[in-house]
Amino acid sequence: MTVRAIVTGASSGIGRETAVALSAAGIETVLVARRRDALLETAARCPAPHQLFVADLAKPGSEVEVVDYAQSLGEGVKPVLINAAGMAEFGSIEALTADSLQRQIEINLLAPARLCHEVLPWMLKEGSGHIVNVLSVVASQPLPNTGAYAAAKAGLLMFGKVLSAEVRRKGILVTSVLPGAVDTPIWDAMDFKPNRADMIPSSMVAEAIVQAVLAGPKMAVDELHLMPPKGLL
Repeated sequence: MTVRAIVTGASSGIGRETAVALSAAGIETVLVARRRDALLETAARCPAPHQLFVADLAKPGSEVEVVDYAQSLGEGVKPVLINAAGMAEFGSIEALTADSLQRQIEINLLAPARLCHEVLPWMLKEGSGHIVNVLSVVASQPLPNTGAYAAAKAGLLMFGKVLSAEVRRKGILVTSVLPGAVDTPIWDAMDFKPNRADMIPSSMVAEAIVQAVLAGPKMAVDELHLMPPKGLL
């Protein structure tokens, strides 16, 4: 069966590298992000058929437009959703502003959860599908100064576990990816950052995601824990 993958956050970092790796494996992609210029840079590296969809996933309702568009490209395919869009603002919970809390929960938990919910009817109709939620090691391991980010990622981790329990016998798999520090543009605006040379390259996380997507139908990858060689960082 032909595979069509929606990749959010495809303008940079893990999302971009995952889109490129999926395309290199011959998988059709729908590249989703807010910045069309950056999406065009990703598209230039994708050899397999691909489409661009500009959307701000923080706005409720955008998930409907994304999934409707991907489905309109033709049915009779295995839908795949890669939830790689995200953002982080690190700092103590005491210093956390209400706006920052709202942004991090909205983008890292509610937006991907809405996409999961919206893509389900399509996957159930096709009798197959795969959802990959790109999380963080802080979804299961407390780390100071990551309160809102960790809460959102932990929430999406449990959301994915429950979803998997409900739909895996219907042909739909859910994979949660929990990496330690990854070298992505998310660090660019951070006052504190580990040595980026010690982080996991985004391309290696992408390779692991593609392997999980291609592992079926005889094996399901429920969780992927990926760590830098020196540890959490």
